[in-house]
Amino acid sequence: MIADSDIADIGSGLVNPQIYTDPDLYQLELKNVFGRSWLFLAHDSQLPKAGSFVQTYMGEDPVLVVRQRDGSVKAFLNQCRHRGMRICRAEAGTNRAFTCSYHGWAYDLEGNLINVPAEQIAYRDELDKKNWGALKVPRIACYKGFYFGCWSEDTPEFEDYLGDMIYYFDAVVDRWDSGLELVTGTTKWVIDCNWKFASEQFASDMYHVPISHASAFIALADDPAQQMSPPYEAPGRQFAGNGHGSGSVWLPQFVLPDGATGPAYTDWLEENKEEVFRRIGVERAHKVHAHNTIFPNFSWLGQSFTMRVWQPRGPGQVEVWAWTYLPKGAPDK
Repeated sequence: MIADSDIADIGSGLVNPQIYTDPDLYQLELKNVFGRSWLFLAHDSQLPKAGSFVQTYMGEDPVLVVRQRDGSVKAFLNQCRHRGMRICRAEAGTNRAFTCSYHGWAYDLEGNLINVPAEQIAYRDELDKKNWGALKVPRIACYKGFYFGCWSEDTPEFEDYLGDMIYYFDAVVDRWDSGLELVTGTTKWVIDCNWKFASEQFASDMYHVPISHASAFIALADDPAQQMSPPYEAPGRQFAGNGHGSGSVWLPQFVLPDGATGPAYTDWLEENKEEVFRRIGVERAHKVHAHNTIFPNFSWLGQSFTMRVWQPRGPGQVEVWAWTYLPKGAPDK
């Protein structure tokens, strides 16, 4: 494993490339980064009623996020305490309970163990089920409909953890009186790179845009040259502390023309822009927060209406989970 002194030279701005490949360092990241940070779990719109659940990950740990009967949300490891098998294999749905398909141990919506087959014969009625529930995520924060979980009791409260990143997060999630919703369905794909590449890029890197996206501009834009050299101020990189960051640009117009958005939605945005101005102010409403990351692995693209989680899959792979988000009152087409 590389020594701490060899990881980076802050003065020269150089990092050791082994930070993207070293397996021992990756294991430390799972423990000290993903085990101590606030990680995105789910959005309100994904859990519409009691028993609604989604399966996700905190680092490489599989987690179930479940709407409770009282409306609250809880999360616990998707792992049976008996032999470690998954207690739910569906990605999302609605359940009254979760049952391991190996030996049939069953858990309620809170993750409590509620049934053990042949309990009298196998355990002589000496098994205290209260001690064998699924391991629960001890801290869950709900911020304007977004649920984040944290394993560590030493990590600051969520809003303190966000710090200055609140300014940029609110610019997206607090724009509309009715809030946001995630469109049903998760797009997933795997990239052969370390999770830090994607996370860091969304936090700061606007430099790549006219080069990496040149083919898209040529294929999709009426005037590729204008899109590749946009007539607005140079992109700004804002580091918001605690590893968070935003690449944002100022636009003279409220709505960025985008081939991905139909005319009905563009017209609706223009018609309702005063609502946005009232909620977050004119300055933030005219900033397209192109690349953003809440450290370590929750990102969004403001002009493309997408949110992403970079799920680590070893030092050399990341699985991308992406959702489209929209204002709740937006037109269907």
